[in-house]
Amino acid sequence: MSTDAQRWKEKYLNKLDELDELENRFRNQTHLLQRAVVRVSLAADGLDSELDKQLASLRTLMREDPLPASELKRQLDALENTLHKLDTARSDAQDALLQALTDLVEQLGRLDLPRTVRKDLRRFAKSLNGRIQSLREHPKLMQDVARLQKDALTALQSRLAGTDTSGPGFLERLFGKRTESPAGEAQTEPEVIRDEADAAASAAPALPGTGTEPPDADSETESLELPEADMPPEPGFAAIADHVSATLTHLIRQLDLPELAQHEARRILARIEAGLNWYELIPVLDDIANLVLAAVGKGQRDFEQFLKNLDERLSLLNAYLENSEARQSANHQAQTRLQEDVRTQVSSISDSVRNAQDLDSLKTAINTHIDHIIAAMDQFRREEETREAERQEELAALKARLDSMEAESRDIQERLQTEQKKARTDPLTGLPNREAFQERITLEYERWKRYGNPTTLVIGDIDHFKRINDEYGHLAGDKVIRLIGREVARRIRTTDFIARYGGEEFVIIMPETEATTAAQVMDATRDMISRMPFHFRKQRVQITMSFGICAFSGNMTISECLEAADKALYEAKNNGRNQVQCAPSHT
Repeated sequence: MSTDAQRWKEKYLNKLDELDELENRFRNQTHLLQRAVVRVSLAADGLDSELDKQLASLRTLMREDPLPASELKRQLDALENTLHKLDTARSDAQDALLQALTDLVEQLGRLDLPRTVRKDLRRFAKSLNGRIQSLREHPKLMQDVARLQKDALTALQSRLAGTDTSGPGFLERLFGKRTESPAGEAQTEPEVIRDEADAAASAAPALPGTGTEPPDADSETESLELPEADMPPEPGFAAIADHVSATLTHLIRQLDLPELAQHEARRILARIEAGLNWYELIPVLDDIANLVLAAVGKGQRDFEQFLKNLDERLSLLNAYLENSEARQSANHQAQTRLQEDVRTQVSSISDSVRNAQDLDSLKTAINTHIDHIIAAMDQFRREEETREAERQEELAALKARLDSMEAESRDIQERLQTEQKKARTDPLTGLPNREAFQERITLEYERWKRYGNPTTLVIGDIDHFKRINDEYGHLAGDKVIRLIGREVARRIRTTDFIARYGGEEFVIIMPETEATTAAQVMDATRDMISRMPFHFRKQRVQITMSFGICAFSGNMTISECLEAADKALYEAKNNGRNQVQCAPSHT
């Protein structure tokens, strides 16, 4: 073979190597885009079971190589239909819930109720249309319905008994519980504690969650001196005004508000700081309710915008993949044409060599065929450069969009994690709250059912807490709860879980622990609490705590274990308080 032919052959082979390299680069970049789609789809997990299945199928599809564009288009169309159905179903569910709550309020309104209860019913009915639009508001709606039913039943029972025909008092309507009886009626306290414990035991567990560390004890330097209240305390709202103001201030500062609502929040805070009286409280609560709606609406709008952006970027990705497939097909066709042209010209050169009569005619024929080969390769190179430029431009635009989406996703995830942490934390003690407990107890229960390792549940209740509030004021009561919660959290293991269950009641989950061992730990904790140096006006005040313990056994459910621990706590209360009582084993 001549030197020129060898040179052109090497040039042709080099071009083929370059094509292989371009194909590998294209495959790697496609793989990166597939990974990006998989990660982006994870952001929408958990919204709906059908949507989760489709996203899982999409993630599986994105891992295939080569990527089937027709199947991808089919799945994206199905995903779009599911999102539309979800939006429709959510709207229908909201309408059904609105109708059910409206019917319930109308039924309660037909009863012979006091004016204050009727006023609460009307206010609740007026707020339904606005509140029903937010999914986060639905649990609060159920709580408000339960409170209204309780107020109505209490009023009817009072009338049937011939007492207190005026209906529930202001504090009951405000906080959803009976007004504390005077200190002189301390003998009725066990019944009150029992009612609260029964209500706590009936709470249904929710979804599994994660445990939390106890609050950092070293960061709290407050003394055990109980804050003084004016003695005797003022009757009515003045006695709890400071407590209510502090609670409302904390609530407002926890809200993530849109910019337009922040000025209103500052105005309300200034109004609370100036001092509230009873007739100012209701307007302030109405204003705070509007702030809560604004905060929830902001989060909902952010997430809706995120879903819209996700849909847009998935559409862009789909278009890019379709274009990439078309370019790949065009590239393959161009390679085929080039190979056929080169093969034809090489074959013609061979024929010319074989049939040549003289050297000059052979050289002319060979040069002609080589020119055709060069022209074909130049045409192929120009087409390939054009396709590569288009692909790089489209890839850069898609990468910019995906980078923006990833940044927005991280921001939303961080905000959701912050809000979830707030929603699972008791603001007074810094401990996990009832919702966090319900998630954790479900997780530990499933672990116990699977592995059979001992797991013990403890319920603790501060003794005579009502008397503490009556004699020393609500601020002193709050401080007692905060300090005792901190000390109990310090005395259990990091693998244990403690939560404030409500009021003066705490719950502890102790994995890998028998009931007898838990009883020893709680008895030492009980003794420590009884020796804590609480003081009021330089006089020592002894605070004690009782505990009920139950270990999971047999076919026991979570509710049964809570009820057994609560009964053990009630027995400890009846036996004189300041003691630990274990429930009998369940068979």
